[in-house]
Amino acid sequence: MSFLHAKNISKIMGRKILLLFAIISIFATNIVAQPAPPEYSGLENPKKGTITGKVYDENLKKPMEYTSIAVYSAADSSLITGTISDGEGNFILKNIPYGRYYIMANFMGYEKSFLEDISLSSDQPVKNIGVINLKAASQKLEEVEVVGTQNRIEYKIDRKVINVAQDLNATGGSAVDVLQNTPSVTVDIDGNVSLRGSTNFTVLIDGRPSPLAGNEALQQIPASAIQNIELITNPSAKYDPDGMAGIINIVMKKNSLQGLSGIFNTSVGTGSKYSGDFLLSYKTKKYNVFGGLNYQDNLYGGSVKSFRQMYPNQPVTDLVNIEGSRDRSREGLEFKSGIDFYLSENSTLSLGGSVGNHASNSTMRTHMRSYTYPASYDSFDISEGLGSRSGDYYNLNLDYTKKFDQPQHQLMLSLSYQGENGDDIDEENEYPADSLYNILASIAPSRVRSNEYGDELEFRANLDYTRPVLSNGLIETGYQMRLDKRDEYYLFENFDPDLNDWLNNPLYSSGDYFNRNIQSAYGTFSEKLGKFEFKAGLRGEYTNRKIRSDVNGEPTTLNRIDFFPSFHLSRKLAAEQQILASYSRRINRPDGWQLEPHRSYMNSYTLREGNPALKPEYVNSFELSYQKNFGKSFFVVESYYRNTQNLMTRVVYQDSSLTNVLVMTTTNINDDNSAGAEFMLNLSVKKWLTLNSSMNLYRYWLNGSLNGEDISAKSNNWDLRLNASFFINSKSRFQTMFMYNGPSVTAQGSRKAFYFANIAYRQDFLDRKLSATLSLQDVFGSMRHEFSTYTPDLINTVRFEREHQVIMLTLSYKLNNFKNQAKRSDDSQNMMDDSGVI
Repeated sequence: MSFLHAKNISKIMGRKILLLFAIISIFATNIVAQPAPPEYSGLENPKKGTITGKVYDENLKKPMEYTSIAVYSAADSSLITGTISDGEGNFILKNIPYGRYYIMANFMGYEKSFLEDISLSSDQPVKNIGVINLKAASQKLEEVEVVGTQNRIEYKIDRKVINVAQDLNATGGSAVDVLQNTPSVTVDIDGNVSLRGSTNFTVLIDGRPSPLAGNEALQQIPASAIQNIELITNPSAKYDPDGMAGIINIVMKKNSLQGLSGIFNTSVGTGSKYSGDFLLSYKTKKYNVFGGLNYQDNLYGGSVKSFRQMYPNQPVTDLVNIEGSRDRSREGLEFKSGIDFYLSENSTLSLGGSVGNHASNSTMRTHMRSYTYPASYDSFDISEGLGSRSGDYYNLNLDYTKKFDQPQHQLMLSLSYQGENGDDIDEENEYPADSLYNILASIAPSRVRSNEYGDELEFRANLDYTRPVLSNGLIETGYQMRLDKRDEYYLFENFDPDLNDWLNNPLYSSGDYFNRNIQSAYGTFSEKLGKFEFKAGLRGEYTNRKIRSDVNGEPTTLNRIDFFPSFHLSRKLAAEQQILASYSRRINRPDGWQLEPHRSYMNSYTLREGNPALKPEYVNSFELSYQKNFGKSFFVVESYYRNTQNLMTRVVYQDSSLTNVLVMTTTNINDDNSAGAEFMLNLSVKKWLTLNSSMNLYRYWLNGSLNGEDISAKSNNWDLRLNASFFINSKSRFQTMFMYNGPSVTAQGSRKAFYFANIAYRQDFLDRKLSATLSLQDVFGSMRHEFSTYTPDLINTVRFEREHQVIMLTLSYKLNNFKNQAKRSDDSQNMMDDSGVI
């Protein structure tokens, strides 16, 4: 397949996908599951009924205690009765005469929530209204203004929840910008995310796998569209075991208001940075439909320095010195839409999806000197590297949820189909020059171009069943089918100046074909026993994998069965203290490019080589943590130990048949270990000041050998984050953030420390419907990334710097329909009965 033909196919497919989604845009959704509260079975008067329900914090997704619940007559808005919710958020309203009513739920610092058209009769004397979700908000009561805020980080038994709205420094950025100030996470100069020191993790969006992988997915998601981010470092057996370090689940914003509502965001920054997004939804009692668009076009400047010393022919040393600019850009456009059909009170059918395209471009212009010591030759070149990675992606989701009478008793069926196609083009031009870097027109430049293109498809089917057992127990079981198919082609071309055309070089051109079928089943059991709560699970997976390459026509197959246990235990102590312990086993499967049995050209000094013998990694992860709450503040210590077997590590070596050329490949190097502790402190110092800090201290050690050489290494590592939020008044906020990441060792070298600081200011207008955020990123211009590689034949040092002191301005506007709420809020403001309802 020619490069031009591949591009035409990509464009045609993109147009067809966009046309398809334009037609079905009103039929897409993400399901919002709401567990039903306990039913009340008894009636004290045959002519009177009972209403039951449950109250949840909409953002934190947890029950709310002491929430006021009031019942009003639909005919004249008179107060009938009221109560408050218990510790689990449940409430029961008894002895209500048959008739039509509406309900108001109210809690200080939250928006009131109203439920309309509730009827009690002899045919339905007991009404279960399900879950009432309350949203943190601000309210103005005469001269006093009460503003509800959340902690930036919330802790649950198996995850950390990062509330994005509390991070002003991430405003106008992407999910990566949110994560760079998050415990357990580090972000390097190129936006590459590491979770507990590992770049291997799974990205989910609303609990589903992203069409894009890893950092690419995180870079495409605007921070303004995110409700919160869940970090699950020890997932239960219910989740896919992929991702050594765990799971990063992005929970997107939704809107549960009746009628039309929406949010609009736009950002602009110095150095040509532009982005925008919006989300609109319209909800009735029968359906909820939404649609949204994300757009970004951001340019990031930077520089690169590299110095390489090679000793292939001692005592002669070959040296290469490179210095110049390194600019990158990211572009993206995504459209998503969906619809929920409320088939009945306990059944929901949802259809949804998204379609988009992404592009990242890089331009590196450097001066390059290649020479020997003692001197035998000395050459100068001007190098120009042009990289472009772009493609289309799409996904379709169909979900059905059936709830039963018992709380948390439900059946869920989920079907997902997603695909991606695109090109990864790299062009390297080297122009011979003199010692002053003037191009020598008498010598023809060296020009090469490569293109890696192809299609990837994935289909998933999940069936999950949850049922309460015993007094407080819960059983979760499920089955998953996962089919993956990927066809990739690598085209390498040399430019012929005589023909003035690009010519295919069969030495590095090839095609690879990947198919994988994974069948899995899981089961978990959880129970509360006094102050103890535990959850144990086991997942079994059968994997069938087949890889074929044009280089080697014989397919390589893999058939194996794996088991992945998990266990979580928590114990509540006195004075709002808690201890949690967990264990999980996970897997990291090699990517297709890591298995390709051929060499790919990167530049005139570097080749990439696959390893078809590469084995998957397995990790055993243990955690033990302690939590202490005191008022609005908390302190957490998380200790952990992680052992990785069959460690897949990128290594470099020098091919003796090629002068000054390094070969990069991936191999299994025995195992590595990390053990340490994270300390997190959230302090509500004053009403106007909140401090959030975390420190991660750990010991890393690598055991292994490469080519007969011992490469075992050890290091003590640490990183620190400090965040301060100043609440000037209810509509003004100032925030500072500082992050330091200490030095570390790698399989063949070391990495230096780096640090940076950001500041931001936010101002709200128009009763908080409009907000403006101004931020300054990398205040001290300190963000850089420097690492070194050492082998018996090589010393290589590379330093990257990024654009400093970037100014961003973001505007956000909320559109909400509050007609139903406003109609009765004034009438209900001061009503109170002996149940304590306000």
